[in-house]
Amino acid sequence: MLQQLGSAFRYKGLSLDFQFYCTYGYMVRDTWANFTQSDGYHANFNVVAAQLERWQKPGDVTDVPKFVYGGANASNAVSSRFLYRGDYLRLRNVALAY
Repeated sequence: MLQQLGSAFRYKGLSLDFQFYCTYGYMVRDTWANFTQSDGYHANFNVVAAQLERWQKPGDVTDVPKFVYGGANASNAVSSRFLYRGDYLRLRNVALAY
């Protein structure tokens, strides 16, 4: 849901106007993560630094799968793994005048 909030203040010739907008209740899917954070299926794509925290040996605790060159374990398939909250609050406009 998109919301807007704005206001204007004036005092003795000085004015301040601003406008915020926000959204909440949305989930965003990181489509590129399918390529940059895969289990090795897309081995020819560059990967992100988070891949350094991948599973490597028994006892490792991580949510990043082991990288197997050309692997097809489907850890990069469409799932909730690459879903993130899409909530934000942004300052759209601000004006200070005299």
